[in-house]
Amino acid sequence: MQTVFRSRKPWPVSAWRHKVIFSVKINITGHLRDLYPQVEALTVIECNQPVTVAKLIDRLGISSKMVLFATFNERIVSKEYLVDQESIINLISPPAGG
Repeated sequence: MQTVFRSRKPWPVSAWRHKVIFSVKINITGHLRDLYPQVEALTVIECNQPVTVAKLIDRLGISSKMVLFATFNERIVSKEYLVDQESIINLISPPAGG
């Protein structure tokens, strides 16, 4: 599986062979924003085939252990949930503090 990321740099010729089927918007919340400042609060990933939430988390460079749960269409979904359509995924971090 190859996921094509949107970027400002010109895409290599090999990327043009992969037709983008859908885009997934990923919203990171809570402490994930502090722990992973290199990841924008709302990131768009273009996919050419269905992909799991865990794979999307991995593509962002976020540790799966730092994501308590994800939501899709206002429902909590497992990290093994297969995303196969345009959607917004919210990544929720565990609460912290004392």
